[in-house]
Amino acid sequence: MKKIITLFFILTLGSLSINGQINSIGHRTVTFNDPARTGGYGSGGGPGRQIQTEIYYPSTAATSGDSTALAPGQYPILVFGHGFVMDWSSYDNLWNDLVPQGYIMCFPRTEGSISPSHTDFGLDLALISTKMLSLNTATASSFYNTMTNKTAIMGHSMGGGSSFLACQSNTQPTTMVTFAAANTTPSSIVAATNVTIPTLVIAGTNDCVAPAPANQDSMYLKCAASCKAEITIKGASHCGFADYNFNCSFGQSTCSPAPTITSAQQWAKASVYYSYWLKYWLKGDCPSWNLFLDSASTDTNIIEKISCGVTCSTTSIKLSNNENNVVTIYPNPSNGSFIIESSNAAKQTIQVYDVNGKMVLSQIINGKTSIDTGSLTEGVYNISILTNEGVVNKRLIIVH
Repeated sequence: MKKIITLFFILTLGSLSINGQINSIGHRTVTFNDPARTGGYGSGGGPGRQIQTEIYYPSTAATSGDSTALAPGQYPILVFGHGFVMDWSSYDNLWNDLVPQGYIMCFPRTEGSISPSHTDFGLDLALISTKMLSLNTATASSFYNTMTNKTAIMGHSMGGGSSFLACQSNTQPTTMVTFAAANTTPSSIVAATNVTIPTLVIAGTNDCVAPAPANQDSMYLKCAASCKAEITIKGASHCGFADYNFNCSFGQSTCSPAPTITSAQQWAKASVYYSYWLKYWLKGDCPSWNLFLDSASTDTNIIEKISCGVTCSTTSIKLSNNENNVVTIYPNPSNGSFIIESSNAAKQTIQVYDVNGKMVLSQIINGKTSIDTGSLTEGVYNISILTNEGVVNKRLIIVH
């Protein structure tokens, strides 16, 4: 699993923030306080519930580390809830993937015991989203003026179910994304009837811990959002949505069916969909929405359910640091052959790089071009489209 973490980090490290270059990932620990409740985790001033939160953010420092300077720019906020008897450290695959794409990611450390309060965990997720936005206007905060007003509530397993509790009758978050969400007490399936923000549910057919029919399928069905999607990855397990965690893996080993794809394949597949979804709902990137739909409709390795009336024209969207060139790649994931289509009719060069930064393909394209990479192994590849106006960077998943 560590290989996929490195893979994501290499491919996204060079991503541009809104105004500055992201060189590394910074980390700070902040304890938020909810005076209306008690308990929690961490130390903070005054009475109330303490919610220690691990925050990862884009940084301009030469290396990743604690309390480094934030990269100039403003970033959407992602608040992520961990699984049952797990903690934030099991999700380094996520923050190493998403932070370099230009997000601030927050992980509460509460409710890690054998008898967690799902209600409190849901309230913690919602509170962190609100508290982070308040730091954006606090001149004394290290996060002053570093955030947009867009937030996502996310979670895995128990954290996924608790995300529904956080978002019921709550329209402050912009969107919600869950992984292998488990039904909670009180029921996240019931809570879904009051969730109206855009919702992406990601599941696995081989999840024996929180099987999709009794959990994610019901949450999707009951969800009241006018835009919702469920992506079920064939062969994917429950624990494969996180990095290795002993407790999760042990529990999964006691049930069946076993996964039929690797954790790396599972994360590569999931990354396609959550990346496109977040880029559209949190950054207004229309090409990403169309790629989300195109990928879902052509991907034979997933089961997709999408109920969404969103239509998006790519002609007015600025992409990367090349404002006049909109590039789409489909199908993505690909079995080795794909089509690349550029709004710029002039001849351009496409360069494909593997996870080690080695160029494995260079080809001239002109408008709409078919590319054959059938000789390449499965994995994630970085694509650069070079023009006189600049560079557009894309990511391609190859699954044979």
